Amino acid sequence: MRDHCTAFAILTGWFCPLQCSVTRCRTDFLGVTRCNRVKCDALVLQRGTHRWGAHRTRQGAGRARICLSASGTTSSESAYEGRSESERGGSPETPLSPSASRSLSGERSNSIWQRDYAKTRPAWAPDWLPAFTYRMPAAIQVVVVLGFYAFHLFVLSRHSWAPPAMFQPLLRKIVLAVPNTTSFADPLDKPNAKAAAEALEAIASGKEPVTIGYDSIAGLAVVAVILLFRWMARRKHHGRYTLIPRLLRPMPSRGLPWDLPKGVRSKIGMTTLMLLGAYLLSGYGAVVCEQILLFMSVLGLPLTIPTLRALKVLLGHLMWVFMGVKILGNNLKPFFPPRGMWMRARVHSNWCWWAIGVYYVSSLLFNIADFVNQFLVPQSILNEESVVSKLIHPENQDGVAMAIGSIGPCITAPVFEEILYRGYLLPSIACFMPLWMAIPVSSVLFAAHHLNLGGMLPLSVLGWAWAYTYVMSGNLFVCAFTHGLWNSRVFLSSLLGMD
Repeated sequence: MRDHCTAFAILTGWFCPLQCSVTRCRTDFLGVTRCNRVKCDALVLQRGTHRWGAHRTRQGAGRARICLSASGTTSSESAYEGRSESERGGSPETPLSPSASRSLSGERSNSIWQRDYAKTRPAWAPDWLPAFTYRMPAAIQVVVVLGFYAFHLFVLSRHSWAPPAMFQPLLRKIVLAVPNTTSFADPLDKPNAKAAAEALEAIASGKEPVTIGYDSIAGLAVVAVILLFRWMARRKHHGRYTLIPRLLRPMPSRGLPWDLPKGVRSKIGMTTLMLLGAYLLSGYGAVVCEQILLFMSVLGLPLTIPTLRALKVLLGHLMWVFMGVKILGNNLKPFFPPRGMWMRARVHSNWCWWAIGVYYVSSLLFNIADFVNQFLVPQSILNEESVVSKLIHPENQDGVAMAIGSIGPCITAPVFEEILYRGYLLPSIACFMPLWMAIPVSSVLFAAHHLNLGGMLPLSVLGWAWAYTYVMSGNLFVCAFTHGLWNSRVFLSSLLGMD
C-alpha cells in the first residue's frame, strides 16, 4: 500500500496523505526524497527540488526537509513564527519568496483566526524577556494597545516640553520662518487658526517658549527602543541583523504576506478600472441619497444640516465599500481569506508591539511631515475646510451628526482602505515594479484618494509607514487596527473638547 501511494504521488504530483515520523531519507533518480518512517513512506521536499504541483523551497534553506501530512501542515503548527532564525537555516534579513514561505509553512488555509504564535523565542527577543510578552492572547493585546493609545491621546498629545533657554532663539527663528504659521492649529482640520495665531504672536514676542510635543518625543523613544533591540539581536546572532532597518528596500525574513495566483496580471488593469468607476459612481450615489433625504425631511423626518451631511457621506462611503468588495471578490476570486492568498491577517498572533510601535512612530512622522508641509503648500489650500473637518466639528456640536459621521472614518474605512491599498494595490503594483518602488507609489495613491491637496505629504508618509509595516510584520490586522485608532483620535478629541 505504501509503495502504491508513493508511486501515485510521484506520477500525479500529489502528496501521500499519511502522517508519520522520519527515520531515514534517500533521494531517488527523479529527485524526490523518500523517507522511511515508522508506519509508512511519505514524500518530502528538499532544497532545489521542483516537480509537478510542488512549490520550491526557499533559497539558502540548508538541507532541511519539510514533511507534509494529510492536512497539508508541517510538523510545526506555527509556520510563520514557529522557528527561530537559526533553525530556519537562513539569515533573519534574507527574504523568502511568497510561494516559498507558503511551502515552508504548509498552509492550505489563510484564515484570519488561525493561531500564529511563536513556539520558540523569536530572534528579536532577548533571553531575559518574559515569554508572555510575545505570547499574549488577542484580547489581552487589545487591552494593552488601547492602554498605550489612551496614554498617547490624553497625556502625550496634550502636553509639551520646552527646551532649555539656550535653544529658544534658534527654535523661535525656525518656527517664525514658516510661511503658513496659522496652520499649526491642527494638522487634520483647521478650526483654530485664530488661537494658533495668538500663540505664535506670544512666541514671537518672547512671552511663551517654543515647545515640542510629548507625542513626538515618545515617537523618538520608540525608535530608540527598536534600535536597542536590533543591536541586542545583532550581538546574539553574530551580526545577522543590521542596526538600521532597510527602510528603502524592505527584506522581510519570513517572506511577503501575499502569494498571487498565476495569470493575475492580466486581471489587474480591468479590476483597477472597475474600482475607479465604482468610486466615481458612489459619488453620484451620495448625491441621489442626499436628494432622497431632503425629500424625507420635507415629509417630516427631523434632519439637521450636520446630520444630513453625515448621512450623505456615510451612505456614499458604504456604497463605495460594497461595490469595491464585490469587484475584488468576483474579479480576483478567490481574493479574500481563507481561500484567497492576496493578503495575510492574523488576530491570534504577536501583533501587539507592532501596533504600538507603528502608532507612536506614525505620530512622529506625521508631525515632521506636517511641519515640512507648511513650506510647500500655500496657506489658502491649508486653511480650506474639508468634509472630514465638518464631520469632526459639526455645527452646534451636533452629537448625532458626529456619531453618524464617525462610523465611516473609524470603523469601515480603516478596514476597507487597508484591504484596498495594502491588500490589493500594493501586491498589484509589485507585479510590475520592484517592491521598494511599489511601496511609495501605493502610498501616494493612498494619499490622493483622500482628495486633500494640503495633506498629500503627511498622508503619503502615513501610507508609506503602514505599507512598510505590513510588509515587515506580515499581518494586515496590525495596519487596520492602527488605522482605526489613528482616525478615531480626532473624533474623540473633538467630542471631549480637547482640540
